[in-house]
Amino acid sequence: MVFPPAAYSILIIAGPILPRTPTPAVDMIGAASVALLFIGIHIAWDTVAYMALQRGEEQYQPTR
Repeated sequence: MVFPPAAYSILIIAGPILPRTPTPAVDMIGAASVALLFIGIHIAWDTVAYMALQRGEEQYQPTR
């Protein structure tokens, strides 16, 4: 819950800095983009793992 807002905050801060000092701003934008990419992959992986485990539990429940 903390990392996505932090990454977006970095992007918001990098915008006004870009015209004055482009090198640090571009580094900040790159770091925020990579962070958002990894956050998205992590969320997608958690979703797939949850769905796979839920489906596995439904299929293997004993019948009464």
